Amino acid sequence: MCVVNKMPLISVLMSVCNGEKHLARSVESMLNQTLDDFELIICDDASTDGTLELLNRYKEMDPRVVVLHNEKNLGLGTSLNRCLYESKGEFIARMDDDDWAFENRFEKQVAFLREHEEYAFVGTNAIVFDGENDLRTMRKPEKPTLRQFVKGSPYLHPSIMFRRDAIFAVEGYSRKSYALGRAQDYELFMRMAGAGFHGYNMQEPLMRYFYQQANTQKKRSFKTVKNEMKIRWHGYRQMKAKPWHYAFVFLPLYVYVKHEIIRRVRKNG
Repeated sequence: MCVVNKMPLISVLMSVCNGEKHLARSVESMLNQTLDDFELIICDDASTDGTLELLNRYKEMDPRVVVLHNEKNLGLGTSLNRCLYESKGEFIARMDDDDWAFENRFEKQVAFLREHEEYAFVGTNAIVFDGENDLRTMRKPEKPTLRQFVKGSPYLHPSIMFRRDAIFAVEGYSRKSYALGRAQDYELFMRMAGAGFHGYNMQEPLMRYFYQQANTQKKRSFKTVKNEMKIRWHGYRQMKAKPWHYAFVFLPLYVYVKHEIIRRVRKNG
């Protein structure tokens, strides 16, 4: 079994809440990486199922697994910051509890960052799957432009690997109230871009991204929409967006109103 060095090359950040159903495949895909010099820091965000017990079993089996626990639910951004400030690695990687990384993901991302000093972080494309079948390939722009940023996040969050000094330079995930819910990754990427850090997307799929139709149909609250608009407003300012780009600040509101109209029309027959 691999023994963790005091200063691992990579720190992997994961937060999970009631993820017992899919968690094992995600953790196993981490532990089976061809580049095995890493620590896997997982924060249990006050799960009520068997998540914490499962994590503790992995911790007993493999010294690379570090388990944190929130007594109350704090959300993804806050939980990831807990993991970040526990980390020791030269590179900081992300992973979600229901995705599946290919075994050479870390090896290829570390090699890329070592060969390309001009990039502060690197993501990848992904195969979208429903747990059983591959559905399509999710393709992200190789070198995201400002125009792509203002339309939405040009990176797949769980595929990202950061340089440690870059993510710490912007103090990790935002602690502002509007960024604690959805889109904390989008906020982080815009803040990093505004600070002069550049990212890149490897065009090879290096993971499977779990897609569940039911999750995409959950009703978004108006509070969530308002917070996403605030994220866009502050992000565009940091990136020095053009005046006409600010029209996209209202994109979440447009989508929300459109879905509400459709929902009410269907409800009323």
